Amino acid sequence: MGRLAVLSFTFRKNTASLRASISIAARRDEGKNLPIYQLKGDHLAMARSFLGPATAKNAMLVTLLEHGTDYFWGDFDVNGRLKALAANEHNRWMLWHHVGNCADVDWQGIADVMIASGEPFYYKGPFKQWQPLHRIIGAERTFTRVSFVLCKLTETSAVERGTIAAVSGAIAANQVRQCTRAHLEELARFYEQAGSMRRSLAELGKIMDRQQRFYAVWEEGRIASAAFTEFEGDDFATIICVYTDPSKRRLGYSENCVHELTRTLWLDGKIAWLYWNNPAAGRIYHRLGYRPDGLWIRCNYDAVPQAGTPADQADIAGIKEG
Repeated sequence: MGRLAVLSFTFRKNTASLRASISIAARRDEGKNLPIYQLKGDHLAMARSFLGPATAKNAMLVTLLEHGTDYFWGDFDVNGRLKALAANEHNRWMLWHHVGNCADVDWQGIADVMIASGEPFYYKGPFKQWQPLHRIIGAERTFTRVSFVLCKLTETSAVERGTIAAVSGAIAANQVRQCTRAHLEELARFYEQAGSMRRSLAELGKIMDRQQRFYAVWEEGRIASAAFTEFEGDDFATIICVYTDPSKRRLGYSENCVHELTRTLWLDGKIAWLYWNNPAAGRIYHRLGYRPDGLWIRCNYDAVPQAGTPADQADIAGIKEG
């Protein structure tokens, strides 16, 4: 039967079709790691246990598992224990591994899975998890990147008061309220202009199907600012896609929108988390009580470079976590 007992693995690289299957009756390969493969059935339950309690830092991975996604890959040790998880949704890759085992992860194997389709994709997640992957993928593909500060609501005086001090009076004539499914098409049109925060009608519908909350500020019957939760756990929630129409900025709309959403979550016993990469937004969130809790990164990787086209191998040493 060879060096593996009842082990099958199929992998087609650099095509749009990635098929990986494995049957584990014996998990040892004479000291060698098992290959990265797509998780199915009982292994998804193993992945959920590996992630541990839901937090703001693993919330999206937990959400994908709970909704039965097939887009999880696992890196296993010789005893069949998970070392790392990689997941893909809408060409967004996420990763999870325990802090102490970074050196043991098969980063090359994970990178091979991520680039197998040859299509553009992006990674978003903790900075430290991204570094070893980028040293491999960044040498093969051109890329752009942006860092984000992950913040947690730790000062609650603003939400306890229920009002925001020194906010422009323009908001008084407008309404901040929760959106429903009836607002989905309007939200999709609003987010069409939001650049990297753009979300399609289908994507927004799926998010609302997961019982996430959408809040918006209306001006003259149209959405001027909006934000929504990406994941809500028992005692926390992550807020994303805080966006204001460029012609309606500096009027306090986004601050009021985030404040109302944050306060609603807080009244339900949930501490909010969010990201920012704009110092002006950071100052707004600081006023609302959010404080830094780590550095995240989004790195967009282009398609496989044409022959003879060198990839951008910019040094990442200049990016510091803090």
